[in-house]
Amino acid sequence: MKPLPDTLPRDLTVLLVDSDSHARHLLRLFLLELGVRNLLFAASAQEAADLQQACSGPLDLVLSELHLPDMDGLALFRQLQMHQPGLTFILVTWDTAEEAVRRGQEAGLGGYLAKPVSPEQLQEKIVGALLRDRSYKSRTWLRSAEGQAFQDDASPEMRALFDIWDRARGQNAMPPHAFLNHWDLRSGGPVERHLFIVHVEPPKPRLRYSFVGAALSARLGMDVVGRCVDEQHFLYRRYAQPAYDRVIRQRVPHYRRIGAIERMMMFRYQRLLLPFGDETGVQTVLGCARPR
Repeated sequence: MKPLPDTLPRDLTVLLVDSDSHARHLLRLFLLELGVRNLLFAASAQEAADLQQACSGPLDLVLSELHLPDMDGLALFRQLQMHQPGLTFILVTWDTAEEAVRRGQEAGLGGYLAKPVSPEQLQEKIVGALLRDRSYKSRTWLRSAEGQAFQDDASPEMRALFDIWDRARGQNAMPPHAFLNHWDLRSGGPVERHLFIVHVEPPKPRLRYSFVGAALSARLGMDVVGRCVDEQHFLYRRYAQPAYDRVIRQRVPHYRRIGAIERMMMFRYQRLLLPFGDETGVQTVLGCARPR
């Protein structure tokens, strides 16, 4: 089983709530295998609430049984949310009755898993809940190894660009595609010269450039607007395609320092990719690539 993606923080704090000690032990083993180290355990709703109050920081995720000795799991979800709005909460329970599932969906849970659960199912549900849901918070990415690198050495212009993206998305995972319509990308300013836009064309998906700033066009020595990423030089595809794929799949930003050969010369630069779209998926990726 692969560990959780590096777009999630390595210091995730996860609370397991279940009166069954065997179930808690099994989930603990699965989470350790995924790379989660900050684990809290509760056998009742009251213990869970006490642990939340005692934590020095917010919980990243709660995995809870629906039927607890002192409180319904959904009632616990509502109680914990009073102190931490937007908390990601997943039910892991034997109860798969249609009524129980419906109640969980109506409550706005991050997920619902039927016991016995496999490590692969748990991994998929955790990644989906933390990275793809509308409740995704940029602080999660900023706490990841990639996000820490961004904060440590990204240029001020890139940080300002991220702040604009973060404010525009509100409580959603990413801003809508239409947001870019209000940005004068062709103004030729110090930031716009290094920006580019890639449209995501289903069903593959295929990535087509619709805008490339003047500084990037000059460095490439060609106009790639209207062309697709998979039509570029194989060395470019090799390091660019995986980054786009992850942004589209996980709906989170991407940052990396890159050394690449372009036009027989070595270039070192920073690259930031920001997704735009809606609940159906990423429709556009706004990128910024600056020399470093």
